[in-house]
Amino acid sequence: MVHKNILKSVIQDIGEKLQITCILISHDPLDTLSWADEIVVMHGGQIVQKGPPNHIYNQPVNEYVAGLFGTYNLITSVAQAKALAAAAGVKSKRKTMLIRPENFSLDLVNTGGLSGEVQKVRFFGSYSEIDIQFAGSIVKVRTSVGRATPGDTVGLSLTADAVWYLEN
Repeated sequence: MVHKNILKSVIQDIGEKLQITCILISHDPLDTLSWADEIVVMHGGQIVQKGPPNHIYNQPVNEYVAGLFGTYNLITSVAQAKALAAAAGVKSKRKTMLIRPENFSLDLVNTGGLSGEVQKVRFFGSYSEIDIQFAGSIVKVRTSVGRATPGDTVGLSLTADAVWYLEN
C-alpha cells in the first residue's frame, strides 16, 4: 500500500511538472478517486460513465458503477425510500435510491426523527460500519460516532445531497 501510494504521487508530480496527461489503468478503482481529474468507467467494452471522481462516486449511473467505488445502500422498499426522502427534504421518486453509508448521520440518542435498531457493528479503527434495521430492511451506516451495540435504538438523518436515484 505504501509503495503504491508513493508511485501514484510520483506519477502525479511528473505529470504536473511536465504538463502532460497521464493515464492510470487500474483494477482497483479506489486508486483512481484520489488521483484522477476524470474517470472513464468501462464495462463489457463500452463506456458506462465518464466524469470527475466526485461525480462518479456520488452520482453513479447504475449499480455496477456504484459497486466499483465502494459500499452503498440500495433502497428499493417504497416505505423506506419515502421516509428517507422526507428526512432529507427531497421528493421521493419511483426509482431505486442509492445512499453511501458515510452519508448517514448517526445519533446514539433517538431524537424523534428516523430511528432504527442496531443489528451488527463492525469496527475498522477510524470508523465503524453498523447495520441498522430501519423500515423493514437493513441500511449500512459508516460512522466514527460513539459506541453503538446490537439492540440499541439510534437516530438516523441525512441531507438532500446524500440521496441519489439510479437510472432505470
